[in-house]
Amino acid sequence: TTDRAFYEEALAAAHAQGADEAIFVRDDGLVTEGTFTNIVADFNPGKGVMQLTPFAHLGLLPGVMRSSLIEQNAVHEANVALDDIADGFWLCNAVRGLFPAKLI
Repeated sequence: TTDRAFYEEALAAAHAQGADEAIFVRDDGLVTEGTFTNIVADFNPGKGVMQLTPFAHLGLLPGVMRSSLIEQNAVHEANVALDDIADGFWLCNAVRGLFPAKLI
């Protein structure tokens, strides 16, 4: 958590492409986290919208706000792929709160 070089390089690359944040995706196609945010995806199983966030065991930092949303039962852990966030998603952290995002 203290060696931020990997995150800083990814964020610099995102900024160079005109993005405000970089999203990390594992080799198996599952989304994990951003450089300073956690990801929340909307999932509509036909009975309303459910918010999902990637499983912590996939190698992401759990995040204070993410943990709080899970504790409140507002967000549930699940596998999240790029296709799941293609139409937009949410980013969150304890400083900035929960805010909308889109892939570019």
